Amino acid sequence: EFRSMSVGMGRDGFLEHMQNVMPTHGPAVWESIHQTFDWLPLAALIDESVLVLHGGLGSGTWGLRDLEAVHRPLESERLDGPHARVVLDAMWADPADSDAEMRSGVHFNWDRHGLG
Repeated sequence: EFRSMSVGMGRDGFLEHMQNVMPTHGPAVWESIHQTFDWLPLAALIDESVLVLHGGLGSGTWGLRDLEAVHRPLESERLDGPHARVVLDAMWADPADSDAEMRSGVHFNWDRHGLG
C-alpha cells in the first residue's frame, strides 16, 4: 500500500500499528518498509503461464510489457503517468466494490457470489 493509504486509515492503518507496537522506532521502521514496497514487483509470472497480482486484472486493457515498463521507485505521486492504470489495476482491482468491505481482509464476497 502507499504511504498515504496507511496514514489515511487512522488507527486501522499500518503506521498507527507500528507506532503502537514500536513507540520509539515504529515510524522509522514503517518508512523503511515503504521504501522496500516502492521497489517490489507488481506481479509475478510463474512458469510463463500463471500471472500473480496483488489486486487483479482490472480493465484488462494492458499486458505484461506494460507491467515491465512501470518505472521504480513506485510512489503514489507518480501515478499520473502513462502506466497509472496498469499500476492501479495490478495493485487495487480488488474483487469487491467497497474499500470498507476490503478493510476486513480476506473474506467471502457476497456481491460476487455465484458469478464465477
